Amino acid sequence: ILNVELKIKNEKLKIQILNTLGQVVFEEITSNKNLTYNVSRFPAGLYFVKVKSDDVLIGTKKIVISK
Repeated sequence: ILNVELKIKNEKLKIQILNTLGQVVFEEITSNKNLTYNVSRFPAGLYFVKVKSDDVLIGTKKIVISK
């Protein structure tokens, strides 16, 4: 489970999860500031979570999924 808490005052944000090849494996547009994602379907490995507002990068976090 991946929990994301955003402290941004924007209406619409794009959340992306990318693998190490830069491929988007998950994407959602949301206005919710507290999000929970079930990442158990992703293979074990390193991923990057990107948050964008109007296609401007707000932040990136690295996550490791282990099984």
